[in-house]
Amino acid sequence: MPRPLGTFETAATRTNDVAPFVVVVVLALDGGPSLERLRDALAVLQRRHALLRVRIVERGGQLWYEPLGRPLPPIPLRAVERTVEERWREVAEEELNTRIGSADGPLVRCSYVARGGDQGDSAAKDRRELILAFHHAIMDGASGLTLVEELLALCDSARDTDLQELAAETPAAGPIPPPVDTQFPASTRGFGGRLGAARFLGRQLADEVAFRLRTRGGRRPPIAASARCQVLSVGLTREETAALVQATRRRRVTVNGALSAAFLCAVGDQLYAGRARALRYMTFADLRPYLDPPVPADELGSFLAMLRYTARMDGDRPAGATGAAADGGRFWDLARRLTGQVVRGARRGDKLWSVRFSEAVMRMLLRRRSERMAATAVSYLGVARLAATATVRGLHAFVSNFALGPEYTALARIYDGELLLDVVYLDVDMDAALAQTLAEEIVDLLRQAGSGAGRREEAGRWT
Repeated sequence: MPRPLGTFETAATRTNDVAPFVVVVVLALDGGPSLERLRDALAVLQRRHALLRVRIVERGGQLWYEPLGRPLPPIPLRAVERTVEERWREVAEEELNTRIGSADGPLVRCSYVARGGDQGDSAAKDRRELILAFHHAIMDGASGLTLVEELLALCDSARDTDLQELAAETPAAGPIPPPVDTQFPASTRGFGGRLGAARFLGRQLADEVAFRLRTRGGRRPPIAASARCQVLSVGLTREETAALVQATRRRRVTVNGALSAAFLCAVGDQLYAGRARALRYMTFADLRPYLDPPVPADELGSFLAMLRYTARMDGDRPAGATGAAADGGRFWDLARRLTGQVVRGARRGDKLWSVRFSEAVMRMLLRRRSERMAATAVSYLGVARLAATATVRGLHAFVSNFALGPEYTALARIYDGELLLDVVYLDVDMDAALAQTLAEEIVDLLRQAGSGAGRREEAGRWT
């Protein structure tokens, strides 16, 4: 049955109408299934999940999920030859820069990268990459991980399992879950809900006025419709990751707060010359535990809140100084302040109100086209786990950015004990060398913060 889109789903779709807004998940494999077995596994997956069998249509100004007709169009799957070692990066960028047609469906597509075009089953350890691209209205980071784990399980199932037969026998999934904003707790409804919404809007207005006053006459990042997404991936070793996590616990700072601080420091250094100013940053929250009733982790959909806050960045960077040691220990001060902002916002219900107003905010930004949403955006997915399989040797995930989006973004997760940062930047904002410099400074800040180098008190810049 058709159902109307919720506010965040609508905001994601309106964005995708202007520029691609796509979630891309990359699984690096040693060996892997044949192309035909992968196609059959995708068919089973499509039968199991209603959101993989819909398109998005507009009726009377309202967007709706509408089931695809029969025969059911299969999830598109293409074979890609590995012409260069890092061919998967080229494919990931292509996917990020290619819109998924909302009105066409299915709202997902798949690419399979292999050496010499060989897409047969292989017991050998030849490198392959399985790349899934989702319309952001139907998928968030947690959902993407759940889906690829299920896909891997199907591909790895006993070879005598006939996936074509399984697809034919699998009953189509039931109705699409209701919109997220209809599952908000009772406290967001009635007079109390209206009061909470008014307070949220008041805080947003006050922040907007303060931000404009602090940034008047300063640098304004470019807005170019021709902007294209580029990617890079960096991270910490297991030992460095463990040290950073322990350091955040000692200081009662969230990992998310530390990541946001590192990104803001690096962008402030490299793009804003370390000058005192306000910088906006975006952070994200999984709404599943806060809904009524709570939504299970394996429920597919976009259960996401995008939160925007303003960070005060004060003081000049000492000439020639780099890394956490140059911060005079104030990296942790910034991380604590950012953590405090997000924690206070959570207590006020900001994550729920931000979803409720996400469509209106996106409409305003798209109409005005006069400012970028933030300087940085980091989505920390926590510890990512995949069922034990010998074939998986790496996991990456990216989300499209666009002309009005943040200047430097990343999906972050801890996988196999290592903190991984999958960065997306726009070619109109920086070249590959500058993007790499930013990434290296972020990693250096996090590495030294974990090692304790950031505790040394020196004349600093960020307070």
